[in-house]
Amino acid sequence: MFDIYYLHTGQVHVNTFEALSHKLASDDNLTLNVGHRVEADYLKHAQLYGCDRGLKQTMLAALEQMQQQAKLVVCTCSSIGEIAEQAASDYGYAISRIDRAMADQAVKHSRLLVLATLASTLEPTCQLLTQSAQNQGETITMDTAVIDGAFDMYMSGQQGESLALIRSLILNVQSDYDAIVLAQASMAGAVEATQCEIPIYSSPYLGVQAAIAAIKAIDK
Repeated sequence: MFDIYYLHTGQVHVNTFEALSHKLASDDNLTLNVGHRVEADYLKHAQLYGCDRGLKQTMLAALEQMQQQAKLVVCTCSSIGEIAEQAASDYGYAISRIDRAMADQAVKHSRLLVLATLASTLEPTCQLLTQSAQNQGETITMDTAVIDGAFDMYMSGQQGESLALIRSLILNVQSDYDAIVLAQASMAGAVEATQCEIPIYSSPYLGVQAAIAAIKAIDK
């Protein structure tokens, strides 16, 4: 039985979330058994057709299997996170999306810029932020931008070049906003070494923190 079972849409995320999970657990004097499942076709489908009925059915079958093998399932892909969260609501599964904790913190700021390297991620991330704002009674405005080429660089092993593009844009626009939201887990590395004057929110650290807190609550 896994403590946390991650659903990824790219193999590149496995090592990142494995290391981050154990680091944050160790900081909290915990030992976690972490599992990973990679389904790259889910993201490809979402990019082409959105989160349609076919993708929902496929994901629901996978999530049902995963939740039987774990205390908590966490979907790390923002493009399909809404399906995971809906499954939790509809069936009572212990499933969360990695970016919910990020959204809940980001909406404490009024003027947000949402950055993505995949256009398919913008709509679900903006919907998520709108939900979090409504839940907390906050009023926000959002602008969005897609950083062309950064995703292909990242997936082809040019992570440094991809993150440099993201950092460059952040530094150029930061004066116009109260906070910046990075819509994909793969963008999180851009926070490091960026001398930004406003908060930058990314999902991995906050999402894993929230997952560990959920595990502690389950184990009580």
